[in-house]
Amino acid sequence: MLVSLRELDRLGSELIMDYRGLSGSRGTRSVDIEDFARSYLGLSIQYREFATGDPGDIGFYGDGRSRLRIVERGRAVDWLCPDRTIVIERKLLPHSEMGARRFTIAHEAAHFILIRHVPLQAEEYFLKPGSYNAVSSISALISVMELNERCADRLAAALLMPEFLVRRAMYRVGGMRHIPVYGNGIMPQDAKLAVTDMAKYLGVSYSAMLNRLGELMLIRRMPFSEYAQKGLRAGAV
Repeated sequence: MLVSLRELDRLGSELIMDYRGLSGSRGTRSVDIEDFARSYLGLSIQYREFATGDPGDIGFYGDGRSRLRIVERGRAVDWLCPDRTIVIERKLLPHSEMGARRFTIAHEAAHFILIRHVPLQAEEYFLKPGSYNAVSSISALISVMELNERCADRLAAALLMPEFLVRRAMYRVGGMRHIPVYGNGIMPQDAKLAVTDMAKYLGVSYSAMLNRLGELMLIRRMPFSEYAQKGLRAGAV
């Protein structure tokens, strides 16, 4: 792995700070990920109906060489996607799918960034046999692809929820410095409402927000006995 998760966090924050400085969007809450992809990275975004047969296929990054199976004029065709094009499944267009749509755009934009930041890692599975760093087997190919997907997920989270915006959101929803979790995943109501408000503030889902707080080590785990003593037992103060 040629890039650490913490480096991906820093890379995402730096990119969004640079984008916001250039676009004059410093005062906005959530990151306009579509504008970031289009105006800052120079990518195109298209919405198509996928025909891959896998309901989990909702995003694709076109490199000008790879084909995507889509529905066109009522039939499935193999479409050569133009270079530097993000393709999003059309079913993510409704407002109710905004969180999934925004994360998918960020994920595909992250692939574009990784290909330029760590090309030996991000493009390894595209290399021809005989190349000095080409994968040696199908299992190695799958391993490299899974690694790049994990990196793209982490960078996507860093683009949508850079640390400086997450901390700002925590402050705005109640001046919190961390989210308390007691015992084996018990979270008080006020903490859940705070995470919900933060998710709305940043334009992401609750689960994505909670996961990001964990990545940034902004969740503080405490003994359950402390919660029971303070809030659950009769006579608790």
